[in-house]
Amino acid sequence: MNILKVQNNHYQPLFKAKKQTIKDADKIMRTSKKAFPFVSSTFMRSFYLTVNQSSKYHNKVINKANKIATMININRGIVNCARINAKNPKEAKTFIPYVTSINSSLSSKVGNCQEQAQAALGVLFANGYYNSKYASLVLDVAIMNKRTNKVAYRKDVSLDHGFVLTDMNQEKDLNIVVDPWLGFADSKENAIARYKSIIPNEKIKRAMEDVKEDFFVLNEFLLYENDYVVIRKLKLLPRECNKDETIKLGEYIKENFPEVVID
Repeated sequence: MNILKVQNNHYQPLFKAKKQTIKDADKIMRTSKKAFPFVSSTFMRSFYLTVNQSSKYHNKVINKANKIATMININRGIVNCARINAKNPKEAKTFIPYVTSINSSLSSKVGNCQEQAQAALGVLFANGYYNSKYASLVLDVAIMNKRTNKVAYRKDVSLDHGFVLTDMNQEKDLNIVVDPWLGFADSKENAIARYKSIIPNEKIKRAMEDVKEDFFVLNEFLLYENDYVVIRKLKLLPRECNKDETIKLGEYIKENFPEVVID
């Protein structure tokens, strides 16, 4: 995720968490970052360049970020090939979701929010926190008919950011966010507040306008625009993963990266 607005408290580890479950999640996040120290192109662009606009190294950082982005795209191509091969029954027996991604990123030492979140998910599984899921940040945009007060059209727009949702084996709901890219673990409510404060307004506005345009194009412009209002809210959207796959990933990480298992 490319972020323009920067506040230091939004990407520092959360050491003063009040609840023990948040402290435990924060420890998982820091353990994952230490074991999988990926360099992120989007982080370089979002934070270094925003803070250091006048730096004489500005162009060098941009070039470095572009090279890292290219490496990440190559890694993701490898992962996509592995997923395609996994459709073959023979390959499917040994295929473990996210392992190819983690190993490719570890080999090249690069990875953005998606790769860092997948690694953190593996660390959670290795520590027995199986009620955890990779998740994405989306903008839920709805077009409301003001006359009927009903939703006429709704669409989730990806904001291109990945993290993990977990309950740390304490609750039924996935109410804790582990975000290694931004460097925090916190409750879902606090995480949404953090995301709201750093997502550029232009990005939100563009997403809303795109959905609005989709709606009126689909309806062939036969509707009166003044009859509708656009509303939106941030959502944390988990990705489903079956139980056998989570267990396999947890066992793989535990066996190959024993340093991430917290006593």
